[in-house]
Amino acid sequence: MTGSCPAVQTHAQATPAVGPLVSIVINNYNYGRFLAEAIESALAQTYPALDLIVVDDGSSDDSREIIARYRDRVRVVLKQNGGQASALNAGFAASRGEVVLFLDADDTLAPRALEKVVASWNPGVARVQFPLNVARADGVLTGGRVPADAMLAGDLRRLVLESGGYPTVGTTGTAFGRQALEAVMPIPEEAWRREPDLYLLLLTPFQGDVACIAEPLGSYRVHGANSWVRSVADPARLREQLALDVRAEEALRSWAPRLGVSLRAGWLLRNTEHLQARLASLRLEPRAHPFAGDRRWRLAMQGARASLANAAYAPRKRWLFAIWFLITAVAPRRPARALIDLSFAGGFRPRILQRLVQGGSRAAGAGGAGQLERG
Repeated sequence: MTGSCPAVQTHAQATPAVGPLVSIVINNYNYGRFLAEAIESALAQTYPALDLIVVDDGSSDDSREIIARYRDRVRVVLKQNGGQASALNAGFAASRGEVVLFLDADDTLAPRALEKVVASWNPGVARVQFPLNVARADGVLTGGRVPADAMLAGDLRRLVLESGGYPTVGTTGTAFGRQALEAVMPIPEEAWRREPDLYLLLLTPFQGDVACIAEPLGSYRVHGANSWVRSVADPARLREQLALDVRAEEALRSWAPRLGVSLRAGWLLRNTEHLQARLASLRLEPRAHPFAGDRRWRLAMQGARASLANAAYAPRKRWLFAIWFLITAVAPRRPARALIDLSFAGGFRPRILQRLVQGGSRAAGAGGAGQLERG
């Protein structure tokens, strides 16, 4: 059973109770300009039972000099470059916590993040997730949040199987139960050199319930090297997203027998965000579009059906996106481009449009569209 995401209230002067050991694994590759801030945010946690590990994946910048300054307060794993999946695998192998949070080196956590995660924790939970404030490269908050949609709590297996995804956030906004991670790790390193969080976020709901906290407990930094959140849609990034979606379906299909579930044919065609990216790619650069058999009207009808059936969307939002598919498919190139940019702009949308979409989300405090946010 799914439900909306509650805020966790703790007294401002309360002394954090000691509960399960929590491991924060900071994974870094050439993010020396952000790394110290990430480490400091982890060290500033009010929750005392903390196991902090920094994994450097063969950086060629000044990252290792920065890490050396913290050797007396963190455990360090230095390795040759193998991609982000290999860094997460190495960090998890070194961790000891009953709860594990993978913090990207360009992001930060609020001081009470772990305290509030542990307050939401129980042994039957596979994950606790929370939104993140969007920050510019210089750390200044933009006013946006990820994920754009309100997150849900409870048993999300049915939602994943029927809708092709669910509103969530990358690993910085997710604390995993150790048992849930042990069931699906190590992550296949060659297949998931990039975006391994998608692999974890897709499979862990089948290991237990998902809990969530409504308030942002960290920041997601938007900069040129990382962001799927842009002011305009980039056809090359859309094609990368589509390739990741195909890889995600392959991963879930291969895991389905072990998870005790059945994955229907055409699973991706139930995913509203995937169909948005697919129609956008076809409209923006049809000659480079990776699905040769796609046609505008077919994608429009599939997208409208997926939007109207999406259990993570409130009724108004379902209709907004169904209409978006139909208009984007038939509009002339320039208006279609504008509609696509509005859809993929995330926190860059005009405020009036953000309020309109927020009103269509199931729970208060959500904004924008999307299911598995890209970090």
